[in-house]
Amino acid sequence: CGIIMNCKTGQVYAMATATGFDPNQPSEIYDKMLAAELSALDKESEEYKKKIEEARGKQWTNKAVCESYTPGSVFKIVTASSALEEKTITTESTFSCGSNASFTVMDTTFSCWTSPANNHGVQNIYDAMKNSCNPVFIQVGQTLGVDKFFKYFESYGFTEKTGIDLPGEITGIYHGADMTPVDLAACSFGQGNTVTPIQMITAASAVVNGGYLVTPQIVDKITDPDGNIVEDYERVVKRQVISEDTSVLMREILQYVVDGSPGSNCYIQGYKIGGKSGTSQKLTISADTYVASYCAFAPADDPEVIMLLMVDEPNGASYYGSEVAAPVCVEVLSDVLPYMGYFPEYTEEELKKVSISVPNVEYTDVEDAKKTLQYNDLKPIVVGNGKNVVHQMPVSGATSRGSTVVLYTDENYTAEMTEVPPISELTVEEAKKVLAEKGLNLNPNGAATFEEGAIAAYDQSIGVGQSVEKGSVVSVTFNSSTISSQ
Repeated sequence: CGIIMNCKTGQVYAMATATGFDPNQPSEIYDKMLAAELSALDKESEEYKKKIEEARGKQWTNKAVCESYTPGSVFKIVTASSALEEKTITTESTFSCGSNASFTVMDTTFSCWTSPANNHGVQNIYDAMKNSCNPVFIQVGQTLGVDKFFKYFESYGFTEKTGIDLPGEITGIYHGADMTPVDLAACSFGQGNTVTPIQMITAASAVVNGGYLVTPQIVDKITDPDGNIVEDYERVVKRQVISEDTSVLMREILQYVVDGSPGSNCYIQGYKIGGKSGTSQKLTISADTYVASYCAFAPADDPEVIMLLMVDEPNGASYYGSEVAAPVCVEVLSDVLPYMGYFPEYTEEELKKVSISVPNVEYTDVEDAKKTLQYNDLKPIVVGNGKNVVHQMPVSGATSRGSTVVLYTDENYTAEMTEVPPISELTVEEAKKVLAEKGLNLNPNGAATFEEGAIAAYDQSIGVGQSVEKGSVVSVTFNSSTISSQ
């Protein structure tokens, strides 16, 4: 499920649960496997009636408000902000991942997500958040102690419903003020308690909006048939949980998380974004069953938009929030931010790496067309002896700077064709070179695109071996070659 809201006002801009259903035919079961199972049963049997009722109930459930989950490392922003507010830690405080990337509390040893051979070593809160180091956050939780930890857990709204204007809202299951030291350790890094997605994004909003816990709202206003406003819903502030100063500091820390490991976070070139991934175990089911999530907000220095994406039981090759949920946040926010009037701002160095839109120069003078393309840092290749461009490839769209644009000048031209080569497991520069050898262009996408060592990953716009015109653009998503956080 996913939620996008205004972190200052609590206005919910978007909310979705997958899989969904058609509101015009709500009783039809849209899970194909479940539908097939039901179709094999006798519709008059008690078993069918029970299962169809359960299936419809599950299908109609809004996971964002009606189900709880273990938040995992996204919750570390709550632990950190609480400790910084109480001044039990400062940005100068240092903590260790432990020699074995683990930390023992009483008779229980908690492991970090990384291996002992690659433990995070000594870190301050900036690096601990970037590395998502579990032993550090256990120690941060210990500086708070049970009473202060639970005080902030309660103040951030996790013991009550948010009050969102939707039916069926629940609260999670949590340890109270009588929690043991082992409970405190687990809860400090996001295990042990459950929360709802709407509770988590509301608390995260408070962390970055100046410290104010607001009530999330679906309805903006109510109007009559003539368009007159009958009721206008204003922002509802429940309380201030942390100070403005602590909130500013948390925004800096969470932007550092994204900028410090772009390949495994919600990094979008040209934008200031803060965020934190989360990966939790569903221990009540199996130690090998996970929940992956990511929470991101922008602009990081004065946030308006915040997004939480939760993937329940990812079943692919990876289950980390940084690999499963972060790419979706990148894709969604890349559309959302310009739509809301936030546009990228690049440094000169960044501009050299940013994709460029291909101008359409068809039906213009060849020399003018060449100048236009060269001005836009593109290389024209002229085919034919005519004076005007009758066709170009690519016609439009985004591509890397320095890409080639084939210009045909003869009315009876024959487009030159080529085959798309395999580019999986290649870096950005390697993929660009291999495609160029075939007369093709690369448009790199994904959070890791600008990270050194990023490799071509799970998605490309034109399949290997497909015959296309020379000059065509192949859009490729790149992933980080290493996992830097959960």
